[in-house]
Amino acid sequence: MNQLKVGVVEMSALTTAEMQRITVAGIKSQLHETLSVIGRLKSIHLVDSEVDEEGFTLGSPHSDANEVAAQLARTRAAASRLQLDVNQPALSITAVRKKLDEKFSETIDAILSKANELDEANSEIERLTDELASFEVLAPLGLDMDLFSGYESVSVNVGSYSGDSLGLDRDKALIFSSGKTIAVFCAENDSSLVQDALNANGFNSISIPEAEGSAQSGIKQIRKRLTELHDLSSAAEKDLDKYSSENNRMILGVMEELERRLEVLQAPVRLCTSEHAFVIDGWVKSADAKMVQMNISKVATIVEFEDYVPSHGHHGHDEDAKQPPIAFANPDAARPYELLTDLVGRPRYGRIDPTIFMMFTYPLFFGLMLGDMGYGLGTMLLALWVKKKFGASEQGALAGRLLLYIGISCLFFGFLYAEIFGFEIDATGEHAAPGWIAWMHIFYDWAHHPHISLPLGIDLAFPFHRVGGNMSDLILISVYLGIAHLLIGYLIGMRDVTKEHGLAAGFFEKGSWILILIGGSAAIYGFMATAGQHGTASGNILDLMLTIGLVVAAVGLLSVCWGLVKYEGFGAAGWMIGPLETISLLSNTLSYIRLFAIGVVGVKIAEAGNMLGYHNLVHSLELVMNGEDILINALLVVVTLALWLFVQVFAWVLGVFSPNIHTARLHFVEWMGKFHEGSGEPFSPLGGADRYSKEGV
Repeated sequence: MNQLKVGVVEMSALTTAEMQRITVAGIKSQLHETLSVIGRLKSIHLVDSEVDEEGFTLGSPHSDANEVAAQLARTRAAASRLQLDVNQPALSITAVRKKLDEKFSETIDAILSKANELDEANSEIERLTDELASFEVLAPLGLDMDLFSGYESVSVNVGSYSGDSLGLDRDKALIFSSGKTIAVFCAENDSSLVQDALNANGFNSISIPEAEGSAQSGIKQIRKRLTELHDLSSAAEKDLDKYSSENNRMILGVMEELERRLEVLQAPVRLCTSEHAFVIDGWVKSADAKMVQMNISKVATIVEFEDYVPSHGHHGHDEDAKQPPIAFANPDAARPYELLTDLVGRPRYGRIDPTIFMMFTYPLFFGLMLGDMGYGLGTMLLALWVKKKFGASEQGALAGRLLLYIGISCLFFGFLYAEIFGFEIDATGEHAAPGWIAWMHIFYDWAHHPHISLPLGIDLAFPFHRVGGNMSDLILISVYLGIAHLLIGYLIGMRDVTKEHGLAAGFFEKGSWILILIGGSAAIYGFMATAGQHGTASGNILDLMLTIGLVVAAVGLLSVCWGLVKYEGFGAAGWMIGPLETISLLSNTLSYIRLFAIGVVGVKIAEAGNMLGYHNLVHSLELVMNGEDILINALLVVVTLALWLFVQVFAWVLGVFSPNIHTARLHFVEWMGKFHEGSGEPFSPLGGADRYSKEGV
C-alpha cells in the first residue's frame, strides 16, 4: 500500500521548509534495503520510536555494524596520526566507495603500522635519553658500571649533594666524588648512619642503568643508538607526511562514508520492529515527498504521508507536542545569515524565519557603525582570504560571503560619510585629508553636495558628516531605525502567535506592545517637537499627536496587563508587572543609539591615529627632505609610520569585531526577543553528511 497526500498547508515564503510526516512499513526482510535507500536519498529525518504497542520492540543493529564500526575506528585512529588539511573539496561518492572496495583498509593498516613504529622509536628515544643523562653524571667518577650493584653486604648510594662536607668517617665508607656527584660504598650495618649524613647535605639519588664496562663506553653506545632511532623516527614521520599528502581527501571521504554506513546500519535501534515487520517514522520536506515516495515504494510495502496540523490551544497545551524539524528555505543571497540564526537556534515550525530580514538589516547596521571605505575594503579582502582558506566547506564559504556583504555595506556607508582610513575627504584645516585621498572630493562636488529635509526632524546630505553637522541627524536615524526594527519584530510575533493561538492571543501578547511602541513614540515626538510652536498649525498637530499617542500607549499598556492576567497566567500580579515591563521597551529602543555611538568612537580612534601618526609622519618626512636633523627626523619617520599603521590596523580590527558584536546584540536581544524562540530542531536526514563525498562531484 503506497499513499501520497499532497500538502494543503501553505507555508509562507518567510518561513522554513514545509514538512510532512512520513510512515514507512514493511516486512522485516525489507528493513536493511529500505534504510539503505533512505540513507542514499538523504531526505528523511528519523523520529526515534517510542514502543507503546504489544508485540513491538526497538530493533537491533545490522550484523555488519560491528565490522563497519571497527573499520571506522581504525580509520579515525589513522586520521588522528596524520596532519590532515580538513579544508578540502568533496570527492565523488562513487570514487570513495570504489576505493573502499579496493581494500583501502590496507592503506589504513600501513599508516597505523608506521605510526606504531614512530611511537616505539620515540618511546625508546625518551628512555635512552634518560639513561644517557645518568651515564653522563656517573662518567666523571671513573668507575665501571658493574661496580655500582650486585653486592649482598655492601650498600651503595649514588647521586648529588648540595652541602659543603659530608662529615663521613672514611673508615666507615668508601667515597668517590667528582664535583657534586658522589658514590658512597659502606657496610649494610652502617647504611643508616651514612644515609642520615647524606640526607643532611641535600642528597638526591640517581637510578643506575644496568650496564657493564665504563660509563664512557655506555655513553658511546647510547649516542650511536639514539642517532639510529632519530633517523628511524624522521623516516617514519616523512612516510606519514607522504601518506597524508597522497591520501588526505580520500581519508576524509572514506571516514565520512563509513560514518554514513554505520548510521544506516545502527538505525534499527531507533525503529519499532516486531518478529516479522518494521515501522519507520520520520519527517520529509514536502517538496521531496514525491521523489521519496517513488524510491521507497520500490523496497517497502507501505509509504504514507501526513500533513502536520498544529493544535490551536494556548500556551502549555501544545508546547510539548512533537514539532517538525526545521530546514531553512531561504534564497541563496540570504544563506550566509543562516549562520547567525543557528547561533540562537532555529525558529519553531511554522513561525517566521528571521534570516531573510537579517539579510537587509545586519549589513545595514554594520555599515552605519563602521562606515569607512578603507576599512570596508579591508573587510572585503578578509572575506576573500576566508573564502580561499576555508571556502571548501559550506560553513567557511558562507562565513566568507557574510564578511563580503558587511564589507560592501561598510564601503557604501563610508562613501556616504566621505570617510576613508579615518580621514574626512572634504575636511579642511588641520583635519584636511592628504592629497592621495583629497582628490575623491570630485565625487561630492559633482553631486553639488545635495541636502534634503525629511519629516520627523531628519536632514540628509551628501556627504553625510556623522561626526560633524549631521551628528544629531544620525542619532535620530538610529532611534527611528530602532523603532522600525522593534515594530517589525512585534508584527512578526503577532503573526506567529495569532497563527498558533488565535487573534485575541496575538493582540494581547504582541499587538498591545505595538500600540505602546507606536503610541509612546508619537507622544514623545509630539512633546519634544512642540517646543516653540504653541499656537501654530504645526504646533496644534503636534499637540494632537501627543494626545493621541498617550491614549494609544495607555490602551496598549492596559492590553499588556490584561494579556499577562488572562493569557500568561500571572493573575492579579499582571497589573503590576505590565507597567514595569514597559520600561524594558524604552531600554530596547534607546539601545539602538549604539548605531551612532559605536561608529563615532571608531572614527575618533582613527582620527587620533591620523593626527599623532600620519601628520607627524608627513612633517618629519618634509624635514628629512629639507636636510634638517636628518638622523632624528628619519627616526621619527619610522616611529610615526609604525604608530599610524598600528592605529589603523587596531581601528580596523576593532571595527570588524565591535560593530559585529553590537549588531548581533541588536538582532539577538532587542529584536528577536520580541518573537523568536529558537527551539526548532535542525533537519538532520539519515545519511545526510556529505562534506567530503558527494553525489555528482
